[in-house]
Amino acid sequence: MDNFSENNKLFSFGGIINRRNYIVNILLVETIIQAFIATPLMVAVFKSNSLTGSILGGGTMPVWWYVVMCISGILSAIMYMPSVVRRFRDIMGVSGKDNVKSFGIFTFVILILSIPAAFSKDMLLLSFKALGLTILILLACIKGQITANKPKSEIAGFNWGAFIGTWIWGLFNKSYITLWALPLTFTTGALPFYIVCGLKGNEWAYEKKSDKDIKKFHAGQKVQTIIWTVLVPVLSFVLVVCGSICLYKFAKSYTKSHPDFAKQAVEYYVRTESQAAMSKFDKIELGENEYKFYINPKKWANSSRKEKMADFDMASGYVMLKNIENGNIAEAFSGTSSGNIMNRIKIYSSYNDELLGEFYLKIEDMEKLMQDAKNNPEIQAKLGEEIKKGYRFNSHPTLP
Repeated sequence: MDNFSENNKLFSFGGIINRRNYIVNILLVETIIQAFIATPLMVAVFKSNSLTGSILGGGTMPVWWYVVMCISGILSAIMYMPSVVRRFRDIMGVSGKDNVKSFGIFTFVILILSIPAAFSKDMLLLSFKALGLTILILLACIKGQITANKPKSEIAGFNWGAFIGTWIWGLFNKSYITLWALPLTFTTGALPFYIVCGLKGNEWAYEKKSDKDIKKFHAGQKVQTIIWTVLVPVLSFVLVVCGSICLYKFAKSYTKSHPDFAKQAVEYYVRTESQAAMSKFDKIELGENEYKFYINPKKWANSSRKEKMADFDMASGYVMLKNIENGNIAEAFSGTSSGNIMNRIKIYSSYNDELLGEFYLKIEDMEKLMQDAKNNPEIQAKLGEEIKKGYRFNSHPTLP
């Protein structure tokens, strides 16, 4: 193939690719990664209390998780590269053809180096990720020296009917590739594929038309866009309502035939939240007068005040859930109990037992605030700010 002939294939290094088809290929790569890697990971998280707890609590994930994430990053970079190289070739033109390989290798290295950023807050690694994303976006924004000089396609354009109607639109227009939207609907790869349908819809539909009158074609697609814009939301609403009713009836029937279902649901929630807290803190000791939570001082020092408050609230939630687990549901959710729980929680350094965080508001003051807030919108707005005053944090702990 001529190095400067258009080539829109997903996995081919020969030729050039224009901006539109480059975007399509990048979205197709995202569709593949989201459908075959991201979605299974989400299912694994949903089914595993320990994984859910680690994510909610910012804990360490199992080794296989990081391996899968690395594989995902490497595969993405490899699948991006054919389109990236062809896009560089188009942008640089004939005069810069000798530099295309160098720019392609540089981009590939940047994309590979950005993978560790998914597991770290290190600014250097994050800068690689930002740089890689910037390059991919710029390649979609910069006009090519070769394709920019070609006549603009009379067919190309965003087809809203194909984007909204996807596979239904595809059946009417004999564009059966859109049927991939059916299985993808149940994955996180759905949205990028829907956008691909919108970008390529006109081309797919026009190829199947026996009448090649372009004006008639666009007029017909505009009518279809109006139809699908009205029909699809209505159908979706009806399906959601019917599905919700069926789900409610099924849940009601299932609860009757399985009396322990509600209890099991509560137990699942308790286990998940408890696992989150246990992943966040190195050690937890619940005494009669004090609830001690130990955390790595390095993590604490690098956390913002908002993150510290979230850690403290997680500790409070953990204690409340333990009350639920022990059958003390009323005690867990009473205003007095909440105040007592918050005031008893202490966060210590797991390095030297240094006090890092505590909370103190008089129970009487908290109860009065909550009582007054019930009937006074102004106090309701101030309630959160008043409670925030109770948090006391040591943001400069002794580090190992």
